[in-house]
Amino acid sequence: METKHDLLIQNKRDIQFKFTIQRKFTIIRGNSATGKTTLFQMFSDANSSRLSGVTISCDVPVKALYEIGYKYELENEAGNIYIIDEDFGPLKSKEFAAIVLKSENCFILITRESLPTIPYSYREIYEIKTSGKYHSLENIYPKYDNFQDSDHINRSIYTRFDSHKIQTISPRIFRMETVAKWNVSKH
Repeated sequence: METKHDLLIQNKRDIQFKFTIQRKFTIIRGNSATGKTTLFQMFSDANSSRLSGVTISCDVPVKALYEIGYKYELENEAGNIYIIDEDFGPLKSKEFAAIVLKSENCFILITRESLPTIPYSYREIYEIKTSGKYHSLENIYPKYDNFQDSDHINRSIYTRFDSHKIQTISPRIFRMETVAKWNVSKH
């Protein structure tokens, strides 16, 4: 399945979320009252009734996923994007991870916790940014694709890999900074 998709969802009150997913797993994190549950609820409303006033614009179907019947749905559907809220019970289970890894779908996972059973990239961990009624996703962790080519970064940066963390130690800054909690991903 192609994994780059532009999404736009809005309701009658002109609350709008606009973002792009680029991999099989996209993580949305953030504190309470930042719009995570509102985003999930809007997708849920759009899926439940055309009269909800919520419209989704995307090149593939986007569906809210619930615990009841999720195994059957994920094993028998392909080419969709599923959004899953943080109160989804099986989210951290190995069984759920096995199902989504085999699945030919993409997933937007709303959670504040790490997911050790699901391989996701630190580049696909976002938080919701708001400007009035307009919402977008912003990377939580900076991208370090070309830091070796940058003159303003000290080239004496050491990296230590832990179980789910990458930490960089820069002699110039003299402090340890956690860059990202992530799992290695081919997706």
